[in-house]
Amino acid sequence: MLRFVTTLLLLLASLPAIAVEITTGDPKLDAAFVLLLDRNFDRKSEGIDMLGRSGHESTTVLLRGLLDGDLRYLKANGRLVWSRQAEGRRVAADVLTGESLGPTSKRKFKKFGINNAMRGRIRVLLAELELNNPDPALRLAAIESMLGNTGLESIEIFRVQLSKETDPDVREALETAQAVARLSVPDPELQLQAIAEIGVRLEPTVRNSLN
Repeated sequence: MLRFVTTLLLLLASLPAIAVEITTGDPKLDAAFVLLLDRNFDRKSEGIDMLGRSGHESTTVLLRGLLDGDLRYLKANGRLVWSRQAEGRRVAADVLTGESLGPTSKRKFKKFGINNAMRGRIRVLLAELELNNPDPALRLAAIESMLGNTGLESIEIFRVQLSKETDPDVREALETAQAVARLSVPDPELQLQAIAEIGVRLEPTVRNSLN
């Protein structure tokens, strides 16, 4: 009998998991979440890019939720929820409607599995979205938040933004940020040029990048 039960459990474990479908009412978001639920990380990365390019009004908060781990879904029906700690309890709310689901067990939800490469890609997408905000103050804040985490991929982002930025303060911040990003280029001559370009206008975060 014990052998039969063990065999049965092994057979059940080998069966493919029942697919969960996440429905948001937006075809682009739905397609992105289909990829994000895939076990293949290349497919998940495609889902992140699709989400970032969806043009949906909730794109920024959804990407940040993926990055922070607050965006989850109900195992039972694929309902998207925000799952957060509040006053020592795990509480949830519907992502699309804001409806509170009250205190809940975290076992009812599942996180979206992402790796470090995907986290880096999310940061790039968030930067692109925030740098295109119509409010110059928010664009400046986005640049400042990126100064301590720039890399080769940031150079092209800043170049594109400079080509269309009209606010003088934002342009100056973009030029400084672009110079900081060039410090990651594996070319000593280009690094020296970047240091010279930064000059005496160094912010504290920028100084740390030179150490």
